Amino acid sequence: MHTYRYQPTGVDCAIFWGLILTGIGVGVIFQMEIGAYDYLYWPPIALIVIMFVIAAVQVWRLQLVIDHQQVIIRRIFPGNNIKLPINTIIGVDANKYSFIIDTRSYGKIKLVRIGKLKPMLSTLSTVGIHVTQKGETNV
Repeated sequence: MHTYRYQPTGVDCAIFWGLILTGIGVGVIFQMEIGAYDYLYWPPIALIVIMFVIAAVQVWRLQLVIDHQQVIIRRIFPGNNIKLPINTIIGVDANKYSFIIDTRSYGKIKLVRIGKLKPMLSTLSTVGIHVTQKGETNV
């Protein structure tokens, strides 16, 4: 079983990380307005810590798990995981930062990878999934 990190693409990623940055910014502004530089107040510090914890959970929970029977796209909440048997995956198209998993049951699922691309693509090829990268086949 091989595990790789990913992030959602497009609007989902922009909304999530935008809200995280907004929460941190609001915490900093709130601290500067009520506490200035003298004293740290717990409400703005708590908000900033909560935002960092939510961001860490997002990065930790979003995983692509590949084994010989299936590919699992793990989400933040376990009930939202997508389990794709190997025989339902048509292929994977990868570019520099993202990859698209083409499936029979869900259509095309686009994800942004975190980490190195080659180990993930070699694992996908090893389990029998057709991989295309920048015009090359079976990377």
